[in-house]
Amino acid sequence: MMKKILSVLMLGILLCGIFALGASAEEERTGDGLTGVIDASELLNELEEQEINEALAKASEEMGIPICAYVFEYVGREVWGEDYLAARGLSENDDLVLMIVTVRRFEINYDLYTYGDAYFKINEKEVDYILDDNDVYYNIKNGRIAEGLCAYAALASEAYVGRLGVSWVLILIVALVIGAIAGFISVKSISASYKRKNPSQSYPLDRFAKLELTHESDREIGKFVTTTIVSTGGRGGHGGSRSGGGGGHRGGR
Repeated sequence: MMKKILSVLMLGILLCGIFALGASAEEERTGDGLTGVIDASELLNELEEQEINEALAKASEEMGIPICAYVFEYVGREVWGEDYLAARGLSENDDLVLMIVTVRRFEINYDLYTYGDAYFKINEKEVDYILDDNDVYYNIKNGRIAEGLCAYAALASEAYVGRLGVSWVLILIVALVIGAIAGFISVKSISASYKRKNPSQSYPLDRFAKLELTHESDREIGKFVTTTIVSTGGRGGHGGSRSGGGGGHRGGR
């Protein structure tokens, strides 16, 4: 009898360990439990939440940092990114991408926040791409929040790894190539035009003009002195670039 009790206890301890390990692995996979959507006002159904969570989990895996969303109904109090950080025990130095959707009576708004490494890897142009994308804007504005947040997750992942929009490096290379071709054509055209023209005849000065120098003198008619003061010290401007973590609100619609 005692052996059966011990066997049951051992089996129970083993199962608890397996469940705990699975939960720990899931939490690690989703960025310490940060990746996912919080439906504070129960505006989404279970299927929509699952769809959003899967899209966010995929984006988080591609980015290597948590990405999340917060949906709530406005009842007299706004919710900002700083409120979300405080509630989750985070700071602006933690890596995170966050979308907050505010549902009002006649309008739905959404705001994008980036923190930590995401603040520097997602530039302003990419932020506008995300916020103004048709699948994000029209879906959320028309109440299809799940579809809009899924699109946001995919676009944020592309922006973070540097594949969203046209690269500035590519634009610069194309501009330089076009400029070089245009310059080459212009130079060749001007050169050909000069070659087609006949050289002008020299003016015969010996036939139509005569110069006989009979007197010379030098006379000083004025003096101008220019003084330049060169400053070797004084107040100057200070510049620099932001380093380390940080971030915050990047825009909203």
